[in-house]
Amino acid sequence: MDVLTAFVEDVGEVGPGYTWKANEAFKAYKNWASENAQYMMSSTKFGKEMADKYPRKHTMYGNVYQGVRPITDPRLNFANN
Repeated sequence: MDVLTAFVEDVGEVGPGYTWKANEAFKAYKNWASENAQYMMSSTKFGKEMADKYPRKHTMYGNVYQGVRPITDPRLNFANN
């Protein structure tokens, strides 16, 4: 299994209509790689490899990867409780 597949399986979800801001995905990747003693790619390499797996789209809010998003923890959603 490659590093990005392991990263997405651990901290992300794949599905239609999902998006993940590119800068937030890279921050999550850096934290994940550090905590799991995994190879730390540069932001350029990470961006190229993510774009190979998940289409990258430029929006008015920056670049996003389509078809993937960070896992959301319902325990942290205090507004709905």
